[in-house]
Amino acid sequence: MNLLLHKIGEFSKINKISQRMLRYYDEKSLLKPRKDEVNGYRYYTNRDIKTVSKILNHGG
Repeated sequence: MNLLLHKIGEFSKINKISQRMLRYYDEKSLLKPRKDEVNGYRYYTNRDIKTVSKILNHGG
């Protein structure tokens, strides 16, 4: 099974949440995207979509 990865811009559109908020969740360890060590990009999975949903539903 291939893992589908989303860059932060695409992921923010899917979840209707700002990139700034995603970075905040990362900073606070609420959401831990994979990070490319070469370019520093954050990559999010479908599992992260579920995590964001839980955060938003619990007022995170």
